[in-house]
Amino acid sequence: MRRKKHFWILYFLCLSIVGAWAERIDLSTARKVAESVAKGGSVLRSSGDLSLVYVAAPGQSGTALRGGAMVGTADYFVFNFPENRGFAIVAGDDRVRPLLGYSLEGQFNSENLPENLRAHLEYYQDQITWAEEQNIEPSADVTAEWNRYLGGTALRSGGGVSLETAKWDQASPYNAMCPTINGQRALTGCGATATAIIMRYHQWPLGTQKGVSVHPLASEHPEWRCEPLNYSSGYNWNSMPLTVTGNDAPEIAKLMWHIGANINMSYSRNASISEQTDIVYALQGVFDYSLTTRAIRRDFYSADEWEKFLINELNAGRPVVYRGVTDNNLGHIFVCDGYDSNHYFSINWGWSGYCNGYFLLSALGNEESGKFYYGHWMMIGAKKNEGESPIYELRFGAEPESSQLPLPVGSPFDLGMYLYNSGSMAGEFDISVAIYDSATGELGEPMLENNMRINLETNYGWWKGNNNPLMFWNVILRSELKPSERLVVVYSLADRYEWQILNGASDKLYAFDKNGLASIGDHVTYTVTLPSVEGATIIKEGSTLVSEGESFSFYIDIQKGYTSENMVVKANGTILRPDATGRYTITDIQDNVVITVTGIEEESPVDIESVNTSSVKVWSANGTLHIQTPVADKAYIVGFDGRIHKALNLPEGETVIPISSGAYIISVGGKNYKFSF
Repeated sequence: MRRKKHFWILYFLCLSIVGAWAERIDLSTARKVAESVAKGGSVLRSSGDLSLVYVAAPGQSGTALRGGAMVGTADYFVFNFPENRGFAIVAGDDRVRPLLGYSLEGQFNSENLPENLRAHLEYYQDQITWAEEQNIEPSADVTAEWNRYLGGTALRSGGGVSLETAKWDQASPYNAMCPTINGQRALTGCGATATAIIMRYHQWPLGTQKGVSVHPLASEHPEWRCEPLNYSSGYNWNSMPLTVTGNDAPEIAKLMWHIGANINMSYSRNASISEQTDIVYALQGVFDYSLTTRAIRRDFYSADEWEKFLINELNAGRPVVYRGVTDNNLGHIFVCDGYDSNHYFSINWGWSGYCNGYFLLSALGNEESGKFYYGHWMMIGAKKNEGESPIYELRFGAEPESSQLPLPVGSPFDLGMYLYNSGSMAGEFDISVAIYDSATGELGEPMLENNMRINLETNYGWWKGNNNPLMFWNVILRSELKPSERLVVVYSLADRYEWQILNGASDKLYAFDKNGLASIGDHVTYTVTLPSVEGATIIKEGSTLVSEGESFSFYIDIQKGYTSENMVVKANGTILRPDATGRYTITDIQDNVVITVTGIEEESPVDIESVNTSSVKVWSANGTLHIQTPVADKAYIVGFDGRIHKALNLPEGETVIPISSGAYIISVGGKNYKFSF
């Protein structure tokens, strides 16, 4: 008996010591994810057809493959599919999403990667390193996604939108008119190539006479030997094939040189650099694109809002020029031309089609991804000019500040703001403050005797950390704010008096209630609280955060060994009845809702070594371990020597875990089970 006690002391010591590295993914697990992707794309006959071609060493740019064998752990794995039919990039840590990117054509060759893809993969590594250093727990959604891939039930990648864009490049023959530097042609630059691909998609303009006659930076670079800039012949789009097969593409080369000169491309033989905002100016001012064309920054939008912008553009038939930034502040521009049903985005790297495929914008779940989007931009609204009005929009770049909290009544206080012109044009704006009532939707008149007037260029503003805030002095509230009222900042084009609430990313706070920062509350939501019930699993449909007047539904799954004969389900004390399918529904929600479930009874005693317990189900099948829990929980797979093989964060419901042969103790829900595989 004493020996057994010592064993469990050792066991729990192992839990605390080894758990820190238990989140890394081994090669066999990564291979199962890649197999699931390949089978979903119908490109795999057997698992032996997968080729491991790259293993990213943690926090480094090199590979962890030595002589074809993996050494140590990995940030990600790359598997090529057979017969030149694509590849899968699988995360090496289960804190992040399992599949980082995939393609169903071509192969991955680490020795010949597009620079913007290489930068994007480094971006994934930065996120994985951060997740490990911060010891973040994977979200239930991320864990559930791993389970789907490992269980072979990952969603297929059909659906979505796919826009056909040109498979062009930066080198010969596309750079045939770019400046020569010491006898060698400079690269076109990823910004010029991406812009040319977008313009080829729209096949606009037919020509222009508004371009620069000399590259604006030429006088600063006497080493450049530049071709003349001649716009007289226009653009023959029919002579610009989507795929170039020969060594000559004069019309495309002319287009790329015209774009580069007009976006202030900084040319070199190894890398040519441009800014996203210069691309917008050139499209509007030189190439006759709509005044709706604008560049927006990720900093001012939540992850969900950002993704929605991108999807809306693609749904409207407009490929997007996208810019990311690495840790060393180098921008990399590419084209997004589609998405699949799982919201992986189709990326054209501008490298003759090489490594084009579907990739995540972020390896992290949306709740964490905002920490890694500084410097990300995308260009939206790009289309042929048909006389559209420009878009005027101001956004908060950071939360506003008050000199006094709670907000005083009858005495002055000051407000500081960090705002930014994210619209498509410069503008003169009036700024003020007003009271907004979220219960009625009414926006009051501006409160200041003298509104502030500012002139602001597009993509300029006040940055927290770099600028002092824009200040409202001596703001006075005449009465205390009601619970539904918010003090908000409002803006309008000068002298238009068409006031709009100044907002920012939806996951931050940009208004004040009487006590401090608060959400603007442009709609009312209520929370549905679900119980944890012994002997049952509650399966919800949708979010438990429900808008006013909407409905919420759920099911109750009775576990084996329990009976629902005397079960009573209530919502805020009112009995609920299920429909014919077993679904419980609460309609027209007007308040927070608390669900209670009583009367579920155990049919018979359950032994501790049984695979069916009062709170969880644990069983094995076909060499895999299955754990079903009624709520999110922790589980540990431990060898009989006390060494932890894996620490798991389980979502509600069933989790499938591949496991090597051997004998294990499974610890979950406060109980322990012995299994042999």
